[in-house]
This record gives sequence, C-alpha cells and structure tokens, in this order.
Amino acid sequence: MKSWPLWKGFLQAAWVFCILVGSFWPTLGRAQVHWQLDSPGYLVDATGDMRLAQAKLGQYTPFEGVLSKGYLSGALWVRVTLKPVASVAPKTALPNDASNTQHLTLLVHPTYLDDIEIHDEATPDTVLRGGQLHAWSEVQSGALAHVFMLKPVQTERKLWIRIKTQTTYILDVRVHDNHELGREEQLQDLMLAVLTSSLLLLALAAVFYAVAQPSRLMGMFAVKQISAFFYGACILGYHRLVLVDSLSPETLALITKWAIVLYALFSVQFHWTFFEPYHPRRWAKQGLMLAMAMAVLSCAMVAVGWVSWGLLVNKLVALYLPLWLMVMLIWGIDWPQLNKVQGEAVLNQKVLLVVHGLMVVFLFMATLPTLGLQVTSFFALYASMVHGALTGVVLLFLVHRQLMLLSQHSLRLAVTTEKSLELERNHRERQAQFLSMLTHELRTPLSVLRLSLGTLMKSDSTAGRHALTAIDDMNNLINRCNQLDQLEQGKQVAQFTRVRLSELIQDVLAKSPGFSHTLVQVDPELFVWSDVVLLQTMLFNLVDNAYKYRKHEGVVRMVVRREQWAGERDERIVLSVSNPLDARSLPDPERMFDKYYRAASAHQTSGTGLGLYIVKGLSKLIGVHVTVSIEPGPEVVLSLILPTELSQLDPTDPRAVADL
Repeated sequence: MKSWPLWKGFLQAAWVFCILVGSFWPTLGRAQVHWQLDSPGYLVDATGDMRLAQAKLGQYTPFEGVLSKGYLSGALWVRVTLKPVASVAPKTALPNDASNTQHLTLLVHPTYLDDIEIHDEATPDTVLRGGQLHAWSEVQSGALAHVFMLKPVQTERKLWIRIKTQTTYILDVRVHDNHELGREEQLQDLMLAVLTSSLLLLALAAVFYAVAQPSRLMGMFAVKQISAFFYGACILGYHRLVLVDSLSPETLALITKWAIVLYALFSVQFHWTFFEPYHPRRWAKQGLMLAMAMAVLSCAMVAVGWVSWGLLVNKLVALYLPLWLMVMLIWGIDWPQLNKVQGEAVLNQKVLLVVHGLMVVFLFMATLPTLGLQVTSFFALYASMVHGALTGVVLLFLVHRQLMLLSQHSLRLAVTTEKSLELERNHRERQAQFLSMLTHELRTPLSVLRLSLGTLMKSDSTAGRHALTAIDDMNNLINRCNQLDQLEQGKQVAQFTRVRLSELIQDVLAKSPGFSHTLVQVDPELFVWSDVVLLQTMLFNLVDNAYKYRKHEGVVRMVVRREQWAGERDERIVLSVSNPLDARSLPDPERMFDKYYRAASAHQTSGTGLGLYIVKGLSKLIGVHVTVSIEPGPEVVLSLILPTELSQLDPTDPRAVADL
C-alpha cells in the first residue's frame, strides 16, 4: 500500500506520545505522605439547600479514587476522614514534627468546579470557599487546582466538602503537608504541560498548513484544533492563570463553558467538511445535520443560561457523532460508485473505519466519566485532553492524506482538461479553416450567378426577383456564419470612432433593395461613439429581421431619438427598429436573442436564427444596450442604446453594461 510510510510515521509518533505521557503518569502516586484521606463517601443533595447539620446526618455512599457523578441538579456532599500516618521514607519527619508540618494543604481537582465549600471538624467556625466563581487567594496563585489550607492536628477528624457546579461532577481530593506539595504539583503540572503543549503544537501545525496550502478542509481543521487547545487550556485552568487579574471569576467560568460547547460545534463542522467529497447518502447527511443541530442547541442553551442542560446536550453530541460516522462509513456511502467516479481522490473505506473506530474508543474513554461512569483513576479528570491530542494527531495525518489525494486527482483532471482544450482548439481551427474555404468558394459562383441572372432576366420578372432573393439569402447565410465564427472565437475587435448615424443608416439600407421602403426618422446631426463595421452589422441584422418577420405588407420603421440615461447630463441615442406582427405568431421576447431561436410560425420564412444572437454578442463588444418589447398593434420594437461620448463606454457604468 503506497500510504504505508505515512501511517508508519503516525504510529511511531503516537507511540512516542503514549510513552511520554505514560512515563509521567505513574510518578503521580510516588509522593511521600504523612496524612491520608480515608473512608470517602458522597451524598447527592437534589435540592441544593441542605445545610451542614443535615449533611452530617445523611447516608453517604462509599467510593474509591476519583468520584464521577455526571450532570446533577442541586449539589453534592463528600465526606472524608483526615488522619495522620507514618512516613514510608526513612529520615522523614512524622506529623508531630511541628517544624516540618505547620499547615496541611487540601487539593481539589478539576479547576472547572464552580463552587466548593470545605467544612473542617477541627475548625467548626470556619468555612473555606473556592471554585471558579470565587477569586483566587494568594495560596492558590499559580496552581492548577483549588487549594485550601487546613490546620494540622494530631487526631483524625472528618471533612465535609460541598460541591455545586454547572459542569459535570467529577472530583479528586488530595491532602499534603507543605514540603510535599511542591513535588506533587510539579509532577502533575509536567504531565498537564505535555498534554497542553501537544494540543498547542497540533493547532500551530494546522494553522501553518492552512496558510501554506489554503483549503476549506484544512481551514476547518485549523479552527477545530485551535478550539481543542482553548478547550484543554480552560479545562486545566490555564486561562485563570493568564487572565486572573483582567477578568472576573464569573467571566472566567463562562469562558470555560463556551470553550466546551464550541469545541463540539467545530468538531461537527469539520467532519461535515471532511466527508463532503464522499457524497454521503441523503439519510447519512441528515444524521450529520442532526449532530450539527444538537451542537448549535447546546450553544444556545449556554447563551440563555441553561448551562447544565447545554453541557449535557454537548456530551450527547460527543457520543453520537463518532457512532454516526461509523454507521455512515459502513452503510451511508456508496463506495463502489464513489471509487468509480472519484477513483484515488478519496481515502480507503477500511482505513477510515480503523481510524474512526479508534476515535470512538478514545472518545468513550473521555466522555463516559463526565456522564457519571465511576472510575478510580486520576486519568478520568483529563481523559478529554488525551483524546484531543491523540485524535488531533490522527486527523492531521488523515487530512494531509486526503488533501494530497485531492491534489493529485485535480492535477490529473487538469492534465486531461488541458488535453481536451487542446483538441477543442485544434478542432475549432480546422472548422474555421473549412468555413473560410467554403464561404470563399461559394461567394464566387453566387456572384457570377447573380450577374448572369441580372443580365438574362427582365428586372420586373417574378422569377428573376425570386432567384435574386434566394441568392441574397445565401449570401446573408454565409455572412452570418462568418460573423458567428469570428464572434465565438473572440476574433472581433472594436475600433471606436465618432459616427454620424444618418450616413450609417443610409449605407445599411443601400445594401439591399428590399430595405428601400423603410420609414426613417433621424436627425442628420446625431453622432455616436462606436465601431462603424460592427454597428453596421448589428443594424443590418435588425432591419433584415424586421423585413423577414413583418406582417404582410407591413411598414418597417426606424426612429432615432435622444434619451436621458443614468443622470441629467448623461444623454444617449436610442435607435429603434419596429415592424408589425401577426397576432397569431408572436415571438417570445425572453428568447429572441437565443442562438437558433425562431418563433413557431417563422419556419415558413428562410432564416437561421442567428441574426439577433449576433446582435447581442456584438453589443457586448461596443458597449451597446439592447432591448426588445412587444407593443400594441401588435408590433415588435428592437432598440439599440448608443453612447454619445467616449467616457460613456466605461465598463463600470451599471446600466451601460447591464446585459454584457
């Protein structure tokens, strides 16, 4: 498999990461302790109104390790027994050595708990308070935990801890004397720094990649990884360290909640973007839309103050999304059709199944403790951090591979398209050469034929007139084929000059004897800026169209007038050609300028359906606005709105180029 080196590198990186984290994890339990917390138990206060006296009489459920109760209403009471023990290390002072143990330090994790109360049996008149909603005391400054100072006594006593939070109820409580606190915290901070640094490096790598090779997919991945980093930083409390002097505790707590819900929202959006090239079935897309709707709903709940419900919905999104992606990968994508159409532009189904299967395992390990699954390991507090780092590495390689495949596919398409365009250009050149040769060869015999007929037949002969008309029609057909070919190949170039309209109209009407009956109304002193040849072609086609499709014996009129255009000082010339119509054979004004369009009743008249199409095309070259209307009578009116000044040819004029 060609992608093996990439996956081999990923496995090696993941292995090094796991070894690095694992090497620090066991050291968390190696601190030498002189005090221990014994017989922990918890009591759920559903109303949140329970007082200490009532809490002391309650029935506590024992637990071990980290307490995990998920999302609760009310409050949670925890009771522990604090008692002194002998040190396991030689030459270490016992608890009664007052020189070494002047204070006891109680550490409460995680930092995103909102309100914490400590009731110590040794100091019944004092209540220690902490949590996200409380300002930090000096002893807490710089710590990634809630720190409380207890009075050391020689006898065991009970502690009652009351927790009230809008986030999930996960609790880890530890006690240390002064000289042990530094070592323990350093080990924890080192592990957490490794996790946070991993998220930061992944975010920076994604941003760098998105800037170096911009794409919508990499842009969304960068947004997702940035949100993952801020999520981890807020979960660990780093934002409190940085912003403690700038923002209130309430604001810092709210930032934590928003970091949680936005991380889920951007994760759903990223997966939506990632799977777009795979063209999921309709029901599979609807499943992703449901995840997106739930993520938006969780954000809305946090915004209106229903924080606990919003965070609960957020966790449901975290559980639902990976499971749905697995279902979509198995049944929601037509893989045979996708491989047939996209070929090597998408990742293999088996690769995606393995990767997303691992992501499901990681996510369940991180999410289930927050929903109340009881665990005994300190890992439960920061499982989401490990999940964010590991899945970030996996997705970085997936996105890199996906973009590489899409780039290779696009390159192959570009090469194929270039070859097709080259073939098309060659075909057009051969077609143009053939048309040029054909028209040249036809013009000469037609000219001879016209001259012969004019000599041999009487001018008033009906047969002679029909023959000459047929020859003129053939000449017009040849001319229009040439005009169309030059127009579509972009060979027409406008040469602007000042044109006297009265003279141009006379030249056009003189080109065909049939045009001599045209009623013309024009001021001989009217001038416009245009290309003489192209404007003659346009006007000839308009007049020819009017005579071909007029009502029998109808009069063709040409009227030229001045008209105010965009402003009082912006004057244009409107040249209109009108002819009466049979009420039973009205054309469609919306389609009159379409290529090859002819009204249903017009097929009895010779024509190609190219005249007005060419008029429309030439109007784009010389800045002329073309309009059509059906007036009472009925009568069709075709108008050219012509510029009188060279400055009016500015392409930024919104009306002059409206149809260009």
